[in-house]
Amino acid sequence: MNNTKFKKITALVFTIIVLAFLVICFFLNTKAFTVPFDKLKNGEINTTQFISEVKSSYLSNVKYKEEFININGFFARVTGRNHYNQVTRLKNGMLTYEKIIRHDMVSYGNSVGAMNKYLNEKGIGYLYVQAPIKVDMQNELVYTGSENFANEDVNELVTALEKNNVSYIDLRNYVAKSEEEIEKYFYKTDHHWNNDGAFLAFGIIMEQLNEQYPDANIDMSLTNKDKWNVTVYEDHFLGSHGKRVGTLFAGLDDYKLYTPKFDTDMSMYVPKHKTYYEGTFEEAVVVKKEYITNKNLFKETPYSAYVGGDYPLVQHRNGNASSNLKVLILKDSFAIPVQSFMSTAFKEIDVIDPRHFTECEIAEYIEATEPDVVLSLLNPSTFGYKEYYELGFDQANYHDAQTTENEIKKLEKLEITAAADKQHVHNVLVNNASFNTKYKLSFDDVEFLVGDAECITVALYNSTTKQFVSNYAFDIDYCRENGGFEWSFVSPEKGSDNLQILIYAGRHGQTGGNTVRFTNLKVVKYS
Repeated sequence: MNNTKFKKITALVFTIIVLAFLVICFFLNTKAFTVPFDKLKNGEINTTQFISEVKSSYLSNVKYKEEFININGFFARVTGRNHYNQVTRLKNGMLTYEKIIRHDMVSYGNSVGAMNKYLNEKGIGYLYVQAPIKVDMQNELVYTGSENFANEDVNELVTALEKNNVSYIDLRNYVAKSEEEIEKYFYKTDHHWNNDGAFLAFGIIMEQLNEQYPDANIDMSLTNKDKWNVTVYEDHFLGSHGKRVGTLFAGLDDYKLYTPKFDTDMSMYVPKHKTYYEGTFEEAVVVKKEYITNKNLFKETPYSAYVGGDYPLVQHRNGNASSNLKVLILKDSFAIPVQSFMSTAFKEIDVIDPRHFTECEIAEYIEATEPDVVLSLLNPSTFGYKEYYELGFDQANYHDAQTTENEIKKLEKLEITAAADKQHVHNVLVNNASFNTKYKLSFDDVEFLVGDAECITVALYNSTTKQFVSNYAFDIDYCRENGGFEWSFVSPEKGSDNLQILIYAGRHGQTGGNTVRFTNLKVVKYS
């Protein structure tokens, strides 16, 4: 039997199997069709809504969905397909995006140049770090006919950065130069680099920062792999591409978890969820280890074991770190493991994902928090997001001109008492706060007369919509040892709702039973 005839017979057999499986799935999931149909028949929804509900129900609730994805992926594999469900196979069997289109990288490069100039004028350093896409720099792994212009985009961007005198690192030269490096430093089923690649990037970034800031007391020994434990979980990871094509199209990945051998004591705050973590690196940074241990291939990702995933803002604090250099990272998801490793080296790292950050313009956040250096860490799949390059300098310049301090609240002592069953007890420091205004909240110290907490939460709160605009957690031990308790922030540009500035009797959601005393508490408004 010749090869062509064998392929045709194989394709026919698997087509019959897949069709049979689809029929079985339909009968096992008739409720996904009949419930929306009854709504349509009764006039509760229209035809467009009916189609949407059926589609949504089948996508989210269908029984044996994962088995179907696996069988269909296996069918695609044995029939020799290299492109399937918006995923393409590279020549080495690894998976990547089916298509990456061209972008106007000259305008992006000029925007980065403007950002660099703006920061430098304020005495803030800037470093652009280009993470690679999972394709070698010569595009030799890409099959003919695939549209992947990531490298062309990066080449154009690098040229623009050089013309704008921007300090940059092109990490393609270290982790994506060749097929061997792609296989060594990337997951085969996910678009991200693996933790070997992220750890290498961590070391390269640290070297550059150490060169730019030779007096910042950066502990370069932390980039030595010998100072880290590496735990290997075999066949534990099905990446974002793998979830689209199943486990039988390209297999599974191992996952390596890096944790320090050295002592750590740090904290991490995620304002979006008002979640605060404190303790060792494993307790304060590896906050979703169950994503590894559960081995829920289609619903969880071990990649987010560090930090927990992509959030608008994450704040790392580490009193044991040697360097006082305040770092702000503008990131996409490639930064998750890198920021985790960097949290061992610097006392303060704030991390913003511009795609999700909405509490103020990023330049305004920079103006309020005054970092020493801003670092952009992006991969080519994010080039379509203008949020990374339009940071709102005009608004920040407006607030930069607000230098007159107006003390609108001053209390030598403030005590807040929460009953045992009251978990959200707070004091309204300012009612009807102004829009488009810079504020600073500070106090000298905090004492727990009853109860205890590892942090104090403060917030800018919209009492009309019942939504938090922004919030902050003071790591008490860290603040006592590293410069005091101070939170600077900017209120929204415009609106008519009632804004309040709040301070809690401990950590938001866990104030029960606490009596807290603040000394020399002040709120300053700038004009």
